Amino acid sequence: MSWVDLAALVFLLWAAVAGYLEGLQRSLQRLGLTMGALLPAYLFYKPLLLFLNQEWQAEEMFVGWYLPRAHNVLAAAQQKGPFLPPLAGSVMRFLSPEATVLPVSAGELPLLWGKLLLQFFAYLLFVLLFTAFFRLLLSLRGKGKIVKNLTEKDRLWGLFAGSAYGLFLLALISAFLDSLSLLFASRFWEDDFYGTYLVKTAAYLLGKIFGG
Repeated sequence: MSWVDLAALVFLLWAAVAGYLEGLQRSLQRLGLTMGALLPAYLFYKPLLLFLNQEWQAEEMFVGWYLPRAHNVLAAAQQKGPFLPPLAGSVMRFLSPEATVLPVSAGELPLLWGKLLLQFFAYLLFVLLFTAFFRLLLSLRGKGKIVKNLTEKDRLWGLFAGSAYGLFLLALISAFLDSLSLLFASRFWEDDFYGTYLVKTAAYLLGKIFGG
């Protein structure tokens, strides 16, 4: 077990303890709000990118900034064909299936990476924004208050729900870290990150959620 797995285990224990202390209702609220943000984020990130492209040519600017880095990544990895990171690739294929199934030459690969990365980052940003928005609405309606006088049964179920919430967050964090492999040619964390139980678990969860 690497230090990455140990750090993930500490995070998971924190989520489980928080679920135990707060009970089932609060833990399910956290899990439901975060997972519920996936759909509206998918519906809204494309109109935002379209608006940014029309007003400020955001995609052209990002791809122009990214291309030199992509060529360095491609040279360092010595790739000869289409390639996507194992975790972030599940999300990228979900967001843009038409772009990931067509044959792409090695010369066109950096341009494809740039477009997919921009979509990926925009989608994750919207997941965070909608999660925060839903939590704000919940707190304004007074339904996010801590439940008192919890039974032991409620705390135990909260522990399981908190663990599920922690696993889901770890999967999203792992996907983000995985996407950085397309930005940096020197991937000093690669040996410690890939091959861990965290990555294997995240790959399974992301595959189930996004169908990758």
